[in-house]
Amino acid sequence: RCVKSRLKRNDARIRTEVFSKYGESQRNRVQPILHNPSKRIVEEAKTRRYGIAMEKLTGIRRLYRKGNFQSRNYRARMNSWSFGELQRQIEYKARWEGVKVIYVPARNTSKRCSICGYKTLESTQRRLWCPHCGAILDRDENAARNIAAGGLRFSPNGPPGEAVKGNPTTTVILRVDGGKLSPTTTNYSKAALRGLDRTSISYADRSDARSSSETI
Repeated sequence: RCVKSRLKRNDARIRTEVFSKYGESQRNRVQPILHNPSKRIVEEAKTRRYGIAMEKLTGIRRLYRKGNFQSRNYRARMNSWSFGELQRQIEYKARWEGVKVIYVPARNTSKRCSICGYKTLESTQRRLWCPHCGAILDRDENAARNIAAGGLRFSPNGPPGEAVKGNPTTTVILRVDGGKLSPTTTNYSKAALRGLDRTSISYADRSDARSSSETI
């Protein structure tokens, strides 16, 4: 990346050769680093009979392009971020192991309160404060909970094509062996989100969810 950023010669042929050489070298270093975490995520999902829900990221490149009042070095660093590689590795390894992968739209996942569902205002702070219920949450944790809730809208017994469609960062794991979700189960899961952690989320099966929702 350093060599590519310092290349000043305006020769298309040389620039293509340099970018091809060092770009491939950079990819070859990143892929093994992402192999271990992606493997652990899929193995845990398979062992616990979970599915994997991930945020559907689109338009990342548009955020870091010329004309956005950002420095050249900053744009170079952000555009070299392998935001899709981890999800790509998780998806193909999950297919091998028969684990379902669900992509959830990223819209409002960090702005909507995962406790009460209130949509808060746009903020650059890393913590979210909900004026409706008073909850204070880390924005990444809040987004992870919303992604988990969004993943529950997909039927675990639905067609495999629905489970894997979408584009390639925040990974959340949820259970997939509970049969089709009923409205009662969905309401119960929203109430249960208060006690979930940000990386691994499990839910009771449909019968347990129904009995628990009645006691609530």
